[in-house]
Amino acid sequence: MTDHIDTTAALHGELHELRDLTARLERTEAELKRTQELFQGLLNAINSSADAIIIYDLDGKTQYVSDSFSRLFGWTKEELLGKRIPFMPESEQEVSLAHIDRLIRSGNAVSGFETRRTTKDGGLVDVSVSSSLYLGPKGEPAGIMVILRDITAWKSMGRARQRAVNHLSHELTTPLAIIDASLSGLARQDISPEDRQRTLSRIKRNLARLVEVQRSVQEIVTPKTYDPRPFPVIPFVLDALDTLRKRSSNRSVALLQTLQPVDSSVIDPYVLKKALDTLVKNAIENTPDGGTVTVVLESTPSGPVLHVRDRGVGILREDQSFIFEAFHHTQTTEQYSTKKPFDFNAGGKGLELMQLKLFADGGYIDIRFETMRCRYLPTHRERCPGNISLCEHVADERGCRESGGSTFSVLFRKVPLGTQFNR
Repeated sequence: MTDHIDTTAALHGELHELRDLTARLERTEAELKRTQELFQGLLNAINSSADAIIIYDLDGKTQYVSDSFSRLFGWTKEELLGKRIPFMPESEQEVSLAHIDRLIRSGNAVSGFETRRTTKDGGLVDVSVSSSLYLGPKGEPAGIMVILRDITAWKSMGRARQRAVNHLSHELTTPLAIIDASLSGLARQDISPEDRQRTLSRIKRNLARLVEVQRSVQEIVTPKTYDPRPFPVIPFVLDALDTLRKRSSNRSVALLQTLQPVDSSVIDPYVLKKALDTLVKNAIENTPDGGTVTVVLESTPSGPVLHVRDRGVGILREDQSFIFEAFHHTQTTEQYSTKKPFDFNAGGKGLELMQLKLFADGGYIDIRFETMRCRYLPTHRERCPGNISLCEHVADERGCRESGGSTFSVLFRKVPLGTQFNR
């Protein structure tokens, strides 16, 4: 007789266990998929944030940086993973490291700490820092998450407000002071007829400047309607340049021109005159005696373009982004010397520059500039002597021309007649 071993129960049990295992695996895979989807969603949210996000380990080495960080500071993930980020300026290290130390010791998050960080190319960014510890699987501190918000525009606005106050104060007080002193001179009994005439001329010039300031402020508050129309543009430019030569006759700066025929129907004569006056005045004020300023009018596929090129001191890098903002000027207030109009170091005409920027914001013109700071004037502390013959660094005009200068360009676009400037 052969014994019969019933394996049905055993097989049934194994199948049941296999089905349970399969179900658990499916649930685990589903949970893993949901976790991966959640993680990917969080990663997408982090990378789409305008704020720069960094995750460090407790040794300060980079474990992760968001796409926004790369866009703001210039380094890629691959360049930074496992390394320290070299973006803390020396001036910010003491206070920044104190915040990090306090975070690690107390575990309390830091929020709204304002500081500055350096970009890969050497620029400075104002940031607001929020940071907190993140925990490992057992609840122990595992690293630090840092969120950096770019507040450069906000901080710049505050600095721009101060520049606006300083510049507008200069624009108003300097002519008033000159007028006051001139009136006192006129009251002298021994003043000669020649001195009286010179004093009266000085008073008239400064009264005209006050009227210019008032008009500029009014036009900034209430922008003019853009009104392009056909007109004899080359004679118009020649007449404007002739007036500028006469008004700056006390300066030894050659004002040259190269003018091509252009389609004037897309140009508002008022805006062209404003651009000529503003840019040529600034060019003369930033060019030493013995130098040249060149005005070029040319036709391009995009429209007529006006170039004003000086071979002067150029603009410092830290000033370049503010040239058209908040009455910014190209010379510091302390260096102003405006007893005579258009004297070297008399300062940029910030109100008029801001008007040009408003015209550009409306989409009717495009204004841009290229500049090279004079290599012998790397900061605001150095002063140009104001005359090429007095410069110890160059032998002649060519040497000055090759050392620095700026070109401002205005493109006139096609716009509907009677369109109002945007504000």
